[in-house]
Amino acid sequence: MTLEMIMLLAGVFYCLTMMDKLKFNYTSTLFHLIPYKSKWHKWLNPQYSWVNKYWATDIKAPRWVRIILTLLSKTVFVWLTDLWHFLKFVSIVLLSFLISILLYNQLVFEPILFVLILYGFITEFTLKLKFHNKD
Repeated sequence: MTLEMIMLLAGVFYCLTMMDKLKFNYTSTLFHLIPYKSKWHKWLNPQYSWVNKYWATDIKAPRWVRIILTLLSKTVFVWLTDLWHFLKFVSIVLLSFLISILLYNQLVFEPILFVLILYGFITEFTLKLKFHNKD
């Protein structure tokens, strides 16, 4: 049990470390060796990956579909838009596993779902706060 908890905590720390490296020192990672024109470069490099949330604005679809898809890619599916958000999602899931093991001495999915739903509500609340404060 202790080894699993240490491995989960190490995974959380690794994700957080990689997030900091990506955000503040991208050129020190191996990812900067990927060619600039590669589709992976746009997913890995935080300087360009923030645009991935707005992919739906370029498709040919009714306006309401583009708005819904953009809203979904900025909230629920933001973890798919770039490596930074993916690592954030993985660290939260690993931390949820760790909390579940600490509380119940086994992997129980109710606390994991609770933490993920709580994270979704916090994300949505901060998004609404951002839009509200722009007025």
